[in-house]
Amino acid sequence: MPTIHGRKQIVWRCENRIEYGTKFCSSSPSLPEEELHRAILKAVQDLAANFTDEVAAQINGILHDIQTGESTKPNLQELLEQTQQ
Repeated sequence: MPTIHGRKQIVWRCENRIEYGTKFCSSSPSLPEEELHRAILKAVQDLAANFTDEVAAQINGILHDIQTGESTKPNLQELLEQTQQ
């Protein structure tokens, strides 16, 4: 486990570098685990923000339809009657 300023630090490295030394993956950096945690958290937060915006837009559309009595979806009963005719 590498040390920085006398403290042990968990890092992620290329498996080939660990198995075979710097002969393979010589330019592969060691990534501190905290950086990976931050990157993963940011990716999840970005995904959640996009998902939340999409869901909010759909809910707002549904509420608008309810308030105005309008619907962007065709009336299924009317379609059924037209098809039967």
